[in-house]
Amino acid sequence: RLQISDRFLEVGEFFCDLFSQFGIYTKVGRIVTLTFRIILTTPGTASGGLIWSGAPFTCATTNQQVPFIVREGAATGQVYQGWIDSGSTSGQMYSLGGGSIAWTTGYTYYSTITYPAA
Repeated sequence: RLQISDRFLEVGEFFCDLFSQFGIYTKVGRIVTLTFRIILTTPGTASGGLIWSGAPFTCATTNQQVPFIVREGAATGQVYQGWIDSGSTSGQMYSLGGGSIAWTTGYTYYSTITYPAA
């Protein structure tokens, strides 16, 4: 099991409280598959994209981000885009148009990321 810190989500200089988080990963050779769920409880005045961190292995330096799709599964079913940064254990999430995600109490975000480990 992947243990995600309670400070997993960061928006600029502000942190967002989580109600629940769950993450698991598998690693076969250098290929990592990470699946997670995040439920927002107190988004406060958060806006814009979401910066996340805590992947279990550093993404290989490929000079490009590794994309993935995120789905809000509790209320809207809205689909978002995300990525893990090259040479990093962190990434970002935005709307498909590049704008803000929905910062709403109770919204639940699900995703699976597959990336090459460094």
